[in-house]
Amino acid sequence: MNTVHGNTDFTLPLLALPSIDIVKVITEATQKRLDDFAKTRNYDSILSACTYATSTVAQFAAEGQYCTGVRDTTWATLYQILADVEAGNRPVPTSYADIESELPNLAWL
Repeated sequence: MNTVHGNTDFTLPLLALPSIDIVKVITEATQKRLDDFAKTRNYDSILSACTYATSTVAQFAAEGQYCTGVRDTTWATLYQILADVEAGNRPVPTSYADIESELPNLAWL
């Protein structure tokens, strides 16, 4: 599975991971976490919020830029966790709760 976020191509052979099911659970929960965060400011999703990064309204632009940053750092962090699992450098998480605290804090500035 190749996933591109921003200008960086994070390629992770998910089939090499011990459990494709836990990877799916974790990635879906991560996406939900980002979407739920954006919804606290009435955006439809993190994607919707990120589209405001170039808004002509200062508040929307700032929120869009912030969401773009936390989205990028969240996915980069998650992909590093999964790469560490694949490399045998850390145990396979059994649930999303096992890695959630390692993801960037989501709090509006």
